[in-house]
Amino acid sequence: MILDKRSTQSLQLEDGDALYIPAMQDSVSVIGEVNLAATHLFDSSKSVDDYIKASGGLKQKADDERIYIIKANGSVELPSSGSWFAVSSHGGQLAPGDTIVVPLDAQHIDSLTLWSTATQIIYQLGLAAASIATLNK
Repeated sequence: MILDKRSTQSLQLEDGDALYIPAMQDSVSVIGEVNLAATHLFDSSKSVDDYIKASGGLKQKADDERIYIIKANGSVELPSSGSWFAVSSHGGQLAPGDTIVVPLDAQHIDSLTLWSTATQIIYQLGLAAASIATLNK
């Protein structure tokens, strides 16, 4: 059992309370814009990029600059980069139970919203033109 010596929080229990301690996980999950969202056995020698590759790599609409890690304790961390010039060289700060999240690139959402709105406007214009044409008959 690993204890965090920096934690000084105390937990108040009352009669009838139950304390559940989940089993230690030995896996890392990869979710989001990857080809196959999956859970992999934890390997301390693997990096974030290695786990993403094991999940089939990034999808076309993935935002590789905003990948983040949800730690097993619920906190969120950004992967550290190997150097200032590395674009997607994520560090090896993973632990068992962590989840790697690859978000959707927001620019793709904006383009989709733009085209959706534009097609709705064109459709409404077509309906208006058809309505006017039937009135003139």
